[in-house]
Formats: sequence, structure tokens, C-alpha cells
Amino acid sequence: MFSKLWKLLGLNINMPAERVYGLDILRAFAITVVVVTHGMAYTPRALNKVIEATYLDGVSIFFVLSGFLIGRILIKSMSKQNLDFYTLLNFWWRRWLRTIPVYFFILSAVIFFYNYGKPPGPTFKRFYIFSQNLFTPHPTYKTGKGLMFKMITYISLISYSVYLINLTPMQEYIIPFINHDLLWLVTNRDTLKTINIFLYYLLTIPLSVYSYKLIERPFMELRNKFIFSNKQS
Repeated sequence: MFSKLWKLLGLNINMPAERVYGLDILRAFAITVVVVTHGMAYTPRALNKVIEATYLDGVSIFFVLSGFLIGRILIKSMSKQNLDFYTLLNFWWRRWLRTIPVYFFILSAVIFFYNYGKPPGPTFKRFYIFSQNLFTPHPTYKTGKGLMFKMITYISLISYSVYLINLTPMQEYIIPFINHDLLWLVTNRDTLKTINIFLYYLLTIPLSVYSYKLIERPFMELRNKFIFSNKQS
């Protein structure tokens, strides 16, 4: 029943048979920590104290994972062929098409809604060339089986979209929009906060899945079709 509803909503994902399960566990854990931490705006104070007392920096885990995976992939590529311009170009081509399109899409959406109905405001141009931090202070393969493996792999695959969506788009625009246009009759603040935390977790996953399936995944498939080479036909 649940799996049929999941497919009906378009939330099913084709999972690669071969995944580094240990890294998927870390990635799933890291993005869960990020979402829970960002959701503290809606959770009760008593629960927030527990979260703060057991706080782990999910973003730092992602940095470590990224460094390990990028280094591992680059070293592996260099071991198979001589390091030249095209080897590096193909390496960055694959990295960029996985991360940049969905980043630009969500960034553009945030900027649009930030300026919607207001006088011309900031365009955040520096975010498009990744220079915001330069000038502004800024805080072995395994074929898995079973529900737990699928859940961890599922979360790991959409973790990048979850990271992009769950803070600013969700908390600054989506939930405030719902509160203003759909929940304006709810006057009790505690009731509204309870509804908001429910919506926060309910909407983060499907929106992230759609982002992964409609933007991330197509560009990942596109990157596999084009390989830069200095060979002349």
C-alpha cells in the first residue's frame, strides 16, 4: 500500500545496484542531522535542548566525505591514464553537472521569491560565481538488500537536494506561504508551530526527490554521454 502510494506520488528512485554502503550511512546520517538542526525553529524548546546537547555538525561530515570521494575518484582516474587536461576536464565535468544545475535552479527560485512583490533588491550575484565567502564572513562496493539498505541509499541519493531545499526555500518561503494563505484561521501559536514542524518534514522529502529526479538525475545522465577527448577522428 505504502509503496504504491510512493510510486503514485512520483517519489520512487531507481537506485544503483552498487553503492559504498558505509559512505551512504554517513551521508544519510549527515543530512538527517542537518534537517533536524534546521528544523529547530519549529520544534519545542525542550527537544531543542536535547538536540543542542547531542549536536553533531552534519555539514562538516559532508566536507570530509566530499574531500575523500573527490580525492579517491581523481587518484583512480590518474592511475588509469596519464594526467592531462582532458582527464581533469572530464573529472570536473562530472562533478559540476551533479551539483551546479540544481544549485542554480534553487538559488534562482530563492532570489525570485525574495524579490517578488518588492522593490528591486539584492540579486546575490556572488552566489552564482561562488565568491560570496571571499568577501562576506560565512559561518568497496556492495550490493544491498533489505529495507534499511534501501532507506539509507534513498536518503543518500537525495541528500544534496535536501540540503539545498530544507532551510531557506522551506523556512523562508514555502511554510510562510502556507501559513499566510492556507492556515490564516489558525490563531493558536502552539498549534501553528505543531502544524509547521509536521509540514517541514512532510514536504522536505518529496520536494527534494522531485529536485533530484527532474534536475540532478537528468544532468548526471547527460554528463555520462559526453566525454572530452583530445583524440581526433
